Amino acid sequence: MNSLQYVACAAASLLLWFPEAPQFCGAQESAPARIEFFESRIRPVLIERCYECHNSAHTAEADVALDFRDGIREASTNGTPVIPGKPDESLLLKVIRHEIDGLEMPDGGPKLDADVIADFEKWIAGGAADPRDAPPTREELVQVTSWEATLAARRRWWSLQPIENPQLPPVNDWSNHPIDRFVYRKLREHGLHPAAAADRRRLIRRLSFAITGLPPTVDEIDDFVTDDDPRAYQRLVERLLQSEHFGERWARHWMDWVRYADSHGSEGDPAIPHAYQYRDYLIRAFNGDVPYDQLLREHVAGDLLPDPRINEDLGINESAIGTAHWRLVFHGFAPTDALDEKVRFTDDQINVFGKAFLGLTISCARCHDHKFDAISQADYYALFGILGSCRPAMHDVNTLDRQMLHQNRLSELKRQLRHQIADSWLEQLDGLASRLTDSTSILAESIKAAEKPEQLLYMLAEVERQTSKGVDFADSWQQQLDAWDREQRAMRADHQHNNIGHWNLAQPDDYNRWFAYGNGMPDKPSVAGEFAVAVEGENVVAGIYPAGVYSHGLTTLHRGVLASPRIQLDDEYEVWFHIVGGGQSMVRYVVQNYPRDGTVYPINDIGSDRWYWHKYDMSYWTGDQVHLELATAKDAPLQVRDQDRSWFGVRQVLVRQAGEGPPHNREREFAKPLFAAAADLEPQSIDDVVQCYVVALRDSIEAWRDGHVSDSQALYLNAFLQ
Repeated sequence: MNSLQYVACAAASLLLWFPEAPQFCGAQESAPARIEFFESRIRPVLIERCYECHNSAHTAEADVALDFRDGIREASTNGTPVIPGKPDESLLLKVIRHEIDGLEMPDGGPKLDADVIADFEKWIAGGAADPRDAPPTREELVQVTSWEATLAARRRWWSLQPIENPQLPPVNDWSNHPIDRFVYRKLREHGLHPAAAADRRRLIRRLSFAITGLPPTVDEIDDFVTDDDPRAYQRLVERLLQSEHFGERWARHWMDWVRYADSHGSEGDPAIPHAYQYRDYLIRAFNGDVPYDQLLREHVAGDLLPDPRINEDLGINESAIGTAHWRLVFHGFAPTDALDEKVRFTDDQINVFGKAFLGLTISCARCHDHKFDAISQADYYALFGILGSCRPAMHDVNTLDRQMLHQNRLSELKRQLRHQIADSWLEQLDGLASRLTDSTSILAESIKAAEKPEQLLYMLAEVERQTSKGVDFADSWQQQLDAWDREQRAMRADHQHNNIGHWNLAQPDDYNRWFAYGNGMPDKPSVAGEFAVAVEGENVVAGIYPAGVYSHGLTTLHRGVLASPRIQLDDEYEVWFHIVGGGQSMVRYVVQNYPRDGTVYPINDIGSDRWYWHKYDMSYWTGDQVHLELATAKDAPLQVRDQDRSWFGVRQVLVRQAGEGPPHNREREFAKPLFAAAADLEPQSIDDVVQCYVVALRDSIEAWRDGHVSDSQALYLNAFLQ
């Protein structure tokens, strides 16, 4: 500004005291321009950073009100905030420059940016143009200081605007690269000059460290130093970018953003299963030149992308691995307040996500609308709702073709096996009666050892025992029929029990209310007669099952996870699972999505190939929210077992009032075909009872072969199989 312009501006600043006089600031700044400067550069800062403590409606700390023209120019106990044309004498400029000890403003916040302070200096020097000729009403003050108004102003920040293509600075004699032209302009503005060009030895060393993180070899240095090709530098850059070490170096920076770790910390410091897969995924992405926006989509919801990146060489869905960063959180050991733990690790997810990918501290909005960033508390909890509703899980990133390899062939082989095995069993039935009565057979030892009603040969053993004591055979048989009848009535009553939650997972409607994933989980429950093929030993069949849900319908190598809907524990409850399984498959209840094992977070192996009821007492967690989960060994969210072959089956799950006792024991359900045969044959001797066994077995085998076997027939067959 020359001297004439300065005089003109000084005169204009005096005229601002008289509204009726024309306002001007030389040829360069008209009155409308200065008002526009105030509205765009000054008033928004006053509203956001000053009005809360210095307003004319309810709070005017230090007798300063900055929300109208006369207030901002009125003398206070510490001085006059704004003296038009005299920035160095204006109290407002002194306190925002932090020139007065104890009066650094804004109070409790960071110092205003240098360019904002420069705007205030320019505004005051130019006459402090201010159209606010009256104090705002309370309603007007509330409106301009509302969160909506603040958010709208913050959303106009340069960093939140769409990317534009600016006009490039003029070409210079240093570099024609577009970015270098901006750098050169700023250097010149500050009276600086570019450094001298590095010699080739320094250049290759700098490039190598910058791009790969490794020093160049002696041969690489010599080759570059002696290369006279004009494109030697470009070729060097391209070679380094093609190096596998490029991805290794730059993936480290990304991993720092998302606080990568191989374990969860806290007591026990449990390993995060397959964390290295995420590391390798990043390295491949950088080396494959995957665009940033694609990587970001994969990190948000890579498992849900309609067109994911498929790595054909590895046979995996690359995009799905991106979501692994959500699992890189600290987990406490057995926290007594599960909801507090969930809030803490979900907040950790939000905090890291906001800083890494948005450059915003979203986590600050957990308790209030953000003090600085354009983030509301509603924004925070919208994101929290999304993440808080997601359950920690293990995701199979193998492609669908890889997961379903041989599935059709295995299904056809099982169909053929069923018929061939059934025919073979039927052929062997003729000799079964003699083997049951032969005192020297292996079966004879089993009959003698049968001392419990839930054992297959108990009926035959009991008849023999009672007969040897002189008890009338008909009475002994009738006692067993009466016991069976009582058991059936008790089972029916238990089915009708008013349970808090009761899922019969053999029914499609109940199964569809649960969440199933993994290539071992069926689209619908298996009907009675599902069987597993043995992978070792002399038997071909490992088990025959009643209707239910099974993870190993084709092979125990398949994966499976089955999880219930959310359950609100508004009283003291018990959970009962009717399950079977092997290979260290797991059953557990999950409080507020907490994934770890611990004192009050038990995770139990399903270690029996015979059906049993597994109980959890949930009284400790009254008032909390839980879900129930079964998983094969390698598919738990955290506590994985190193077992390739694993499986589970489930028929029913009950949630009932604590203390009401277990559901009725169903272990004698297998005996129904035997009693059905007895009702027809009316046995009068041990030989007749043996014949009942044979008839029941024949009927069950034929029904299984033909595809209409009942639950009890499947259990009867499995009892003989075992």
